[in-house]
Amino acid sequence: MEAEHIAKQSSGPDVNWAAAVRHPSFLGLLSTKRRFLVPAVIFYMVFYISLTFLAGFAKGFMAQKVVSQMNVGYVLIIATYAMAWIVAMIMSKHRSLTQVANHLPIPQ
Repeated sequence: MEAEHIAKQSSGPDVNWAAAVRHPSFLGLLSTKRRFLVPAVIFYMVFYISLTFLAGFAKGFMAQKVVSQMNVGYVLIIATYAMAWIVAMIMSKHRSLTQVANHLPIPQ
């Protein structure tokens, strides 16, 4: 389903995109990408939404001091930004996706 959608959006007079997106190498690339991205996005969204609920409904907990003037709320906000950067760095370092994408056979 997604593969056909990609094929319809892509343009190229001398490339058979419909065959390219059905190729086992391309399907393997999509599968590998999903295995990393889906859990990472779900974890991040659960963390972010939980932070929002805590800020709204657990104000006493969020106001507890951790170190000096830093409270739990500040620590969790910093953790949210850190987690976004860490996921981005892990994805950029995931060389296997780039290597597979660079060596995909494109049917003519």
